[in-house]
Amino acid sequence: MFKSIPNKIKDSFLVIAPISLVIFLLCMFIVPTSASDKINLGICFLLLVFGLAFFENGASISMTTIGETVGSGLCRTKKLWLVIISSFAIGFIITFAEPDLQVFAGQAIQAFPSLSSKWLVVIAISLGVAISFLLAVFRIILKLNYSVMMLISYGCVITLSFLVPQNLVGFAFDSGSVTTGPISVPLIISFGLGISTVLWRNKKEEDAFGTIGLCSVGPIIASMVLCLFLNEGASTTAQASSTLSYGSFFLKFIKEVAIVIIPILIIFLIFQRTLIKYPKKFVRKVLIGLLFTYVGIVLFLVGVNVGYLPLGYKMGTYFAEKSKFALFIVGIILGFCSVIAEPALSVLKTQINQITNGKIKSWAIVLFMAIGVSFAVFISCLCVVFDISVIYFIIPAFVIIIALSFINSKLFTAISFDSGGVATGAMAISLILPFISGAGIVLGTSSGFGTVALIATFPILSMEILGL
Repeated sequence: MFKSIPNKIKDSFLVIAPISLVIFLLCMFIVPTSASDKINLGICFLLLVFGLAFFENGASISMTTIGETVGSGLCRTKKLWLVIISSFAIGFIITFAEPDLQVFAGQAIQAFPSLSSKWLVVIAISLGVAISFLLAVFRIILKLNYSVMMLISYGCVITLSFLVPQNLVGFAFDSGSVTTGPISVPLIISFGLGISTVLWRNKKEEDAFGTIGLCSVGPIIASMVLCLFLNEGASTTAQASSTLSYGSFFLKFIKEVAIVIIPILIIFLIFQRTLIKYPKKFVRKVLIGLLFTYVGIVLFLVGVNVGYLPLGYKMGTYFAEKSKFALFIVGIILGFCSVIAEPALSVLKTQINQITNGKIKSWAIVLFMAIGVSFAVFISCLCVVFDISVIYFIIPAFVIIIALSFINSKLFTAISFDSGGVATGAMAISLILPFISGAGIVLGTSSGFGTVALIATFPILSMEILGL
C-alpha cells in the first residue's frame, strides 16, 4: 500500500484537476472572489488530491475485505435470525453515522420547519436504509427478481409522491441520495458479494451490485411516510455557506468519520475473532487500509467543505443575477466534472472491473455517468429558473428506468441502480447543491431540494442506455 501512494496521488491529481480548473478559471476571470477564496481553492485542491489518493489506497483492501468477511461470515452461521438482526443493524448504523446525512437533515429542518427535529429526520432515513438493506440481503438469498423489486418499490414512491405535501417531495427524494457515502458504498457492494460467494460457491456478478440501489429507495419511502404526518409548512431557504475555519472542520470531520469507522472496525474484529480467522499479517494490512481510508475521507471532506461549498453558492448567485444562459452552461460543466471526482465512483469502477474481468471499460462508466449528472444539473437549473417541481422530471425518468430494467441484462440493471447512489457523494452535496441553492435564492423560486434526487436519477438512465 505504501509503495502505491505516488501512483495514487498522480491518478487523483488527474481526477480532481478538471473540476478544480473549471472553478479556478471562473473565479479568476468571471465570478468576483477574494484573494483568500483563491488561496483556499488551491489548498483544498491539494487536500482533495491527497484525500482521494489515501482513500482509494485504503478502501480497496479494508472496506472490501470487511464487507465480504461480514457477509460470508453471516451466511456460514446458517442462522436466519442472526442474518436478519445483523443486516438491519449494519444498515441502520452506517446510515445514522453518515456525515452527509447529518448535514442534509440540518439543512432540511431549516428549509422546512414542519419537520421539527433533525434527529427525527435522521432516524426515519436510517430506518428506511436498514429495512431496504435487509430486503437486499433477502434478494440474494431467495434469488428474487431485482427488476420486479424495483418496480414495486418505485411504484410505492410514485404513489406516495402524490399524497405528501408537494413542497416536501424534493426533500423526500433527496433523502434517498445522501445515504450512500464513500464508506458505505464499498462495504455494501462487497457485503452482497460475500453472501453470494458462500451461497452459490461462485461470485454471481449481478449479486455484487444492486444493493446500493435498494438502499437508496428505502429512505425515500420512509421520508414520504414521515411527511404524511406533517402539516405543509412554508419553505424557507437555507444558505449553503461556510464560516468555519480549517481547524474547526478538521475537528468536525475527525469526529464524524470516526463515528462511522469505529463500528465497522468493531464488527470486523468480532467476525475475525469468531467466524473468519485471517492470518495476523493480513489483519494488520486491513487495519492499515482502514486507517488510510479514514485519513483520506477526512482530508477530502475538509477540502470540499472549506473550498468548494462556499464557491459553489457564490457562483450560483452570481450567474443567476447576471445570465440565466450562463447558469445553464456552467451547471452542465460543473455536473460533468464533479462526478469524476467522487470517491465512491473509483470504488464502483474497481469493483466492476474485478467482477467482469475488465469487460466493462472504466472510461465508458465514467463518461456515461458524467453525461447523466450534467443532464441532471441542467434539469435542476430548469426547475430553478422556471419554478418547476422536480417531480415532473423524476417520475417520468423512473418509469423509463423501470421499463429498461426488464430489457437490460441483470448485471447492468443492478450496476445502473447503484450508479445513482454513487453519483450523489460529497461533490454533489457540497458543490452542485449550493450552486443550485444560490441561484434559487436570487430568483426566489427554490431552496434547491430535489437537485440531489435528480443527480441520483439520471445516471441510472444513462447507465441503462450504456447497457443497451
